Amino acid sequence: MRKLTLLLLLAAGCTFHNTDSTEVGVLTRKIAFFGKSGVQPETYPPGATYTFPAFITDWNVYNVALQNLAMVRSVQKGDRGSRDDVEFKTHDGNDIAVDVTIAWRIDTAKAPWILEHVGGSTDEVKENLVRPACRSIVRDVLNAMTSEEFYVSEKRFLKAEEAREKLARVLAPEGLTIVTAGPNEVFAASLNAPTSIRLRNGLGTSASTVAPSSVRSSATCANCSSIATSW
Repeated sequence: MRKLTLLLLLAAGCTFHNTDSTEVGVLTRKIAFFGKSGVQPETYPPGATYTFPAFITDWNVYNVALQNLAMVRSVQKGDRGSRDDVEFKTHDGNDIAVDVTIAWRIDTAKAPWILEHVGGSTDEVKENLVRPACRSIVRDVLNAMTSEEFYVSEKRFLKAEEAREKLARVLAPEGLTIVTAGPNEVFAASLNAPTSIRLRNGLGTSASTVAPSSVRSSATCANCSSIATSW
């Protein structure tokens, strides 16, 4: 009788939660009268309304539609209100900055796992996982190219595809899918020509910044280590 009374009181304090047409929901039970507490293993489909007891449950939603992460030089086009293109050091010691855009989506079935291990929203997933993984892998792959190689579109395409494949392998176990939108779009969207190049002189110090439309050979750098990753 006491348990029934408690259940009736909880039912009276239920809250309604919605999922939009591109969202899935994940329920967390702080206290469980039936089953287990914690993040529940099932996902709640898009376009529906659900009722759960207030105070003893939490509700998170994830947008499972295609997401675009734009890391670009332009402050008007990027995700952030500041310059966000990816800088890397070429094998011959030049610093190049490039715009990178990646298309990705959350695997619906792994939304509960993502809530437990990555973040409680689509934006948190992007900032906690997609952005740092993308910047790190792009740098690691492009560091192997020389400045002149980067200006050959075929070689840039191959490196972009290599980066996409590596990123897909890293993010798949985390519940994320990298999506290629079309045959002319590399790195799941675009890996563009450089936004800036900083050449090095024979002493290995910064010599000048040149326009992306031209590239000059620089002296061979004896120690062309990768630049430190900063996110």
